[in-house]
Amino acid sequence: MTAGLVSYARISARGIVQGGASVGASLWREASWPELGAPAGEGLPALKGRYFSATPSPRFGRMDELCKLALAAAELCLAGVGLPRPDEVALVGGSMLGCLEVDGQYHDTLLKGGPQGASPALFVYTLPSMFLGEIAIRFGLRGRTSLIGTGVTSALAALANAVRLVERGRAPRALAVGVEAVGAFAGELDLQVRGTSGASAWLLSAEDGGLARMGDVRYGDAAGRTLAAGPEGYGLTYVAALEQALRERHVGRVVCGEGMQAVSLALE
Repeated sequence: MTAGLVSYARISARGIVQGGASVGASLWREASWPELGAPAGEGLPALKGRYFSATPSPRFGRMDELCKLALAAAELCLAGVGLPRPDEVALVGGSMLGCLEVDGQYHDTLLKGGPQGASPALFVYTLPSMFLGEIAIRFGLRGRTSLIGTGVTSALAALANAVRLVERGRAPRALAVGVEAVGAFAGELDLQVRGTSGASAWLLSAEDGGLARMGDVRYGDAAGRTLAAGPEGYGLTYVAALEQALRERHVGRVVCGEGMQAVSLALE
């Protein structure tokens, strides 16, 4: 059994990408930030809910960047896609940095003002899985939920885990979301990898597979098409290369990462 990829979305400094039948006959759509209504400029703009949904979440404006990116990717991925049983949709997140930036900002408020100066607005986001909660609230998802951090393969490991859940009959549908919010605190760490803020989302189903079918997940070295590392870096390192393989309708195994950290899956 394999899992069908129903829809897909990616957010980067260049704009957005959407994939799926809801986009139209071409199955793929790209848009720059100015086309979405954001001011022209370099890099990721200040995110607003209206860039991603005609009826954005009223909570969007108060979220940290990690949650905004993840929720925006989910909005784009699920746009025009019906979820008849949201309580059965599994949710899997992947992130290398998690809530590092908010942790650093919150720590700064403690250093400057002591316990009395600690920001409650920041504290609520000092949890790396908070973005999964925001997505679950927005779409009423009540299925099993998990967060995975495996370095540069974090997003792909989340996707692989979601594929397995569907493949093994543990969830009829699964939403995988990879996200990174990159700021000053990430730059202070010697992580031997760099990157930019962004997010990606994949909706999988036991039945539908308009973009591809995925299965036979493996961890560790495997033979297949090796995906190149992209400029997004951190946990999103291999997302753009996987997207390219999907757009090319590649059939066969794709491999992300090296050694024991590698993740691979078969595309049909």
